[in-house]
Amino acid sequence: MRQLPPILLLAALPAIALAVGGADAPDGDGKAALEKIRTSQPQLYARLKHNLAVLQNLPPERQEALRKLDRDLHDEITSMRQRLERVAERYADWLDRLSPEEKKSVVSAPDRKTRLARIREIKEAQWLKRLPKAQADKVAKAPPAERGELLKKFIQEEIDERTDWQIAQRHWEQYLRAPGTLPLRPEQMPDDTREALEKSLRPLLTRAEEQLLKDAEGKWPRYARVLVDLADSHPVGVLGPIGPTTIKELQLNQFAVQALEKNKKLHDRLKETEGKWPEFGVAVREVSRIPGTFGKGRLLPPLPNKFTPARPQEFPPGVQQFIEKKLVPALDEEEAFQLRKTEGEWPAYPRLLVDLSRKHNLPMPGVSPRFDQWDRYRWRSLTATGRRFD
Repeated sequence: MRQLPPILLLAALPAIALAVGGADAPDGDGKAALEKIRTSQPQLYARLKHNLAVLQNLPPERQEALRKLDRDLHDEITSMRQRLERVAERYADWLDRLSPEEKKSVVSAPDRKTRLARIREIKEAQWLKRLPKAQADKVAKAPPAERGELLKKFIQEEIDERTDWQIAQRHWEQYLRAPGTLPLRPEQMPDDTREALEKSLRPLLTRAEEQLLKDAEGKWPRYARVLVDLADSHPVGVLGPIGPTTIKELQLNQFAVQALEKNKKLHDRLKETEGKWPEFGVAVREVSRIPGTFGKGRLLPPLPNKFTPARPQEFPPGVQQFIEKKLVPALDEEEAFQLRKTEGEWPAYPRLLVDLSRKHNLPMPGVSPRFDQWDRYRWRSLTATGRRFD
């Protein structure tokens, strides 16, 4: 028996954020705790009584749905439960500040998809009002087809500025004492970090991510923040150790080299992905699976499994434990189904592992230790401690 009746997230109601209720009366310890709240925190006690009354006036099926939500919440791991509670509180605060018409449009939405669409519309309108006049005028004058992307660009710029400000507050002492030591570009980094960037991280970056990192050069703390975020997005070892990234590194015999050069289509397929991982590995797998392309055998041998892990047992022990004990328990039914469905596919499976770990704010092992010293530039640790940017 819980000491207090369950705390139920009623963020869908316009007037309140939390409610207290339960099918059973509190036990002795629970009654004592309630009495302590009544005498020491009368305002909180009054709010709990009000919320309980609201709960009891709901239809029975709604009450049960909220109790199930509470049970599911308490079954979550502690970090995820705290994160969900903060999200619900922020949502309820935001909902309570809306105009009656806006609030009604959200609460009365017939389904989740419609509700999210209405929330997005209201949030974008709020962002537009907060933009500087010059930017707001640009959005207003832009063609309808371009307006959404332009607004998204301005919103992202504001988020980046706020995040940079939060990160900068961690480094005031260093900024005031020795501003010249703050990292603005690769050549200002220690040798081991620069080596990890060039040999371990850069081959994993997409063109868009490379451009993002390049655009951040010369900006502090933007550059270091973007660098560690990209490192966290591509945990070294999760996609497998970086394998060969050039045709030369495949160490093909002379016959295979000559045959490959004669087949322009396959040769170009490999050449266009050289220097990138896992793109080059994907191209090698595609070519190696073509039977009889050159005589009776295959042109390329398949890559060793160590380069293409696609099942939990194919990862290092630390990643295996993370999947079993942290990630899988945090997934909902649909996410768990997708993970099982993707098992055996590379690089789809390890990429899904990374996406799910970031979605649930679970640090994934496998990041190069050469980036650990940059932990104070990790903006996700701000949100993990409850810091907020809006």
